[in-house]
Amino acid sequence: MKRYYCTYFDRNYLTRALALIASLYKHDKNDFQLFAVCMDELTRLILNRLNLPNVTAIPMHEIEQRDFPLLAAKKDRSLVEYYWTATPSIILRLLEKNPHINVLTYIDADLFFFSSPNPIYEEFGNSSILIHEHRFPPRLIHFEQFGRYNVGLLCFRNDKKGLKALHWWRERCIEWCFNRPENGKFADQLYLNDWTSRFEGVSVLENIGAGAAPWNHEQYTFTGNDSGAISVNESPLIFYHFHALVLPVPEIIVPTKHLIYNFTEDILRLCVVPYARALSEALTTVQTIFSDFSFGSNQNEELSLNHTFLIKKHYVINNETLSKALVCLEGDWNYYAPAETAALDDAVNEISSLSSAGHMEEAHLAATGALERFPDSPDLINLLSRLKFQMGKFEEAKSILTGLINRFPKYSPALTNLGFIFWQEGNIENALQYFSEALNVNPSDREAILNCGELLMTLKRFGEAENLLMSYLQFSRDEEISFLLEEVKKAEEEARKISYHKPILGEEEGNELIKTSIAGSSPMMISRLGAVELSCISFYIVERQDRTNKKAYPENIRFPMSNNAGVFPVSDKLLDDFSELYLRCIEDIDILGVWFNDYEDIICNSYCKNAHLVPLRSLEPYYHKKPWSIHLKGYNILVIHPFAETIYSQYNTFRKKLFENPDILPLFNLKSVKAIQSIAGSKTVFSDWFEALSYMCKEIDKVDFDIAIIGAGAYGLPLASYIKSSGKKAVHMGGATQILFGIKGKRWDEHEVISKLYNPFWARPSDSETPEGSINVENGCYW
Repeated sequence: MKRYYCTYFDRNYLTRALALIASLYKHDKNDFQLFAVCMDELTRLILNRLNLPNVTAIPMHEIEQRDFPLLAAKKDRSLVEYYWTATPSIILRLLEKNPHINVLTYIDADLFFFSSPNPIYEEFGNSSILIHEHRFPPRLIHFEQFGRYNVGLLCFRNDKKGLKALHWWRERCIEWCFNRPENGKFADQLYLNDWTSRFEGVSVLENIGAGAAPWNHEQYTFTGNDSGAISVNESPLIFYHFHALVLPVPEIIVPTKHLIYNFTEDILRLCVVPYARALSEALTTVQTIFSDFSFGSNQNEELSLNHTFLIKKHYVINNETLSKALVCLEGDWNYYAPAETAALDDAVNEISSLSSAGHMEEAHLAATGALERFPDSPDLINLLSRLKFQMGKFEEAKSILTGLINRFPKYSPALTNLGFIFWQEGNIENALQYFSEALNVNPSDREAILNCGELLMTLKRFGEAENLLMSYLQFSRDEEISFLLEEVKKAEEEARKISYHKPILGEEEGNELIKTSIAGSSPMMISRLGAVELSCISFYIVERQDRTNKKAYPENIRFPMSNNAGVFPVSDKLLDDFSELYLRCIEDIDILGVWFNDYEDIICNSYCKNAHLVPLRSLEPYYHKKPWSIHLKGYNILVIHPFAETIYSQYNTFRKKLFENPDILPLFNLKSVKAIQSIAGSKTVFSDWFEALSYMCKEIDKVDFDIAIIGAGAYGLPLASYIKSSGKKAVHMGGATQILFGIKGKRWDEHEVISKLYNPFWARPSDSETPEGSINVENGCYW
């Protein structure tokens, strides 16, 4: 079967694309066609003149034609950000214009094949989508914050599953595609992280010979045999991704500009040299058409003698240090191995040891001596500034760091240390500015994260500190940062407890209080305040209640109230009435589960004066060895929830198998009222939210029960209040209600505690209980 590839590139990547195409000619013996989308006219003209077999040049304006969303996104993106934005659109448009294509394989222009791609297609099999991992080694695992999967090679089958993923990816990239990590997004590739669960028919390429790259090659052994075949850990090398390769001039190649990636002589000899040869041949080919062509070389890239270089043997070097470190390779190339790096490391280690032992003068003398040998080493200059600081010479330290930053503006340790000095001087604004700059340059700078996290904690900006520390720990284990995160949480909890003007019981104390209340004879309302509802009623109190000039509810309140909480329609009048009702109902709460959301303390102090305060986890039985839910045993229990059918099925079929602790879900007489599902734009038969609420109250009146357990969006708290007014007990657990009955939800799939409760008897909500817009509710968190 004929194979179809696509790629895109501009004049700066033209020679790399030609090297890629030459490698396909050599190794893919199948009949194939490659669509080359040209991002500028010069590239298209040259490709057309070359008239390469099996290659179809397509101008980018054909892809963009009448694609107004894509063109609109182009206006606020840098060039590379727009290229990333366009990736799924290019693949999708090519499939639309060529319906005969069964499978289209996207390949980055800086890939290079070393053997047949057949094993890739064998793994792909009958799947609809193929993706491959970065496969970071443990030392670099924190880089997964930029994406677990790499967009260098992707396969899409021209079927419903493949097209569904492409359409979704295109929409997300048009919405947001920037060269920075932000809210779980980065460029076009972090969107792929959940594809194996989001879409059907996705397979992940396992062959380590496909996708070798600077970010993963250190964990592999590269070998070659007499016939020229190259292996990665004894598997044939299929393709190598030459990421961030730099050509200062055609005669010099830097395999990657990133110093964090190390190159062995085997990788240089077996992988980089053949690619360098292919690039040279490609340049010669282009220059037969355009003799002055020099695009792709970058003399302005910041490089240092710590980089590895490949240098043509005939090329004259006027740098004595570079010349002394040249190592001869077979063929046309030498390489510069930064041998001096080891000596530099020894010098840094010696200075650090002297400093740690308190021998400051000796350390200072060693640093100045080392700088005579390595005057351009940012590590040494930075270390000298630290010595100056430790010796109490703050201004000298700042001066050294300022000069270092001027020379190396992307050297994050200098930014971090300058921020630390400003912090010690009490200049908090400048300290935060430099910590922020360090993290913009290097989001994984451990020292910047530690210092910035600690400073934010002292400023009581706990949420920012938690987000910063958790983003690092998501990809890297670190005891010191984990400890700081716990300290931030403790400080935040203590600060928040003070703001509630009354004690908050411990989790077990709260569980015992609920247990006692459930066993008692008095009507009882145990509840929680939803974050979305809190923002609405707080806005009402501040901006609308008893005011002549009332501000309209902003969209950041209207949308979540409709989409997440299920309130409709979200007119100012209805939201006012909603807030008034909520505030009255809140006064009925006897036990409030607090979870420290914004405004919760303010509402609690004003409207829950008689309520006992407990942590939210006290309301969830599965966190406790002796859960309050044991006292449901033998009673008539009413569950009010949109997943009523699945809850009923799970309880009556698998009750004894859902939890190891039988007390969590004891035997009782289960009854149910199906809550109105009005979230995510779901249509109902009711004119507004209040009519739906009234209907549910009438349905509840028809049921004979003792205790109600409620999870019903914004309806939950008012229903709990209504039940208490009827002389009964209500436990408003909210979204966590489904967990009590062994129903999975995406929100808990990777939860540190709840995901471990999952077992083969747990289920997902049924299709009939999953609204069409479910994915828009916190990424489908309940489904």
